[in-house]
Amino acid sequence: MKDSLSETPKFKHVTVRMASKLQYGIDLLARKQRRNTSQIVKMALENLIYSKDGLEENGSNLLDELWDLNPEIRFKKLSSKKPNWLTYDEEIKIKNEVNE
Repeated sequence: MKDSLSETPKFKHVTVRMASKLQYGIDLLARKQRRNTSQIVKMALENLIYSKDGLEENGSNLLDELWDLNPEIRFKKLSSKKPNWLTYDEEIKIKNEVNE
């Protein structure tokens, strides 16, 4: 598995709501592996992202293809590679850029 997520120079704080049982499971897993809960959640998300149920497609990973530090470049890559994933507002933004 690639570790390209850790190459990102900036980290974001994320708040997640979850069932108490799931939180306790994360805590137990963290204790077992002698890690903190943030590390467990990060590992779980990375495993999902780099799986065929996540963003793997045709032997490559969409995250690696679309990622760029510049949000405008990321948006252009996403709109060209996966236009059906755009939100309504993003579709309008694209249409306005084409009409200008």
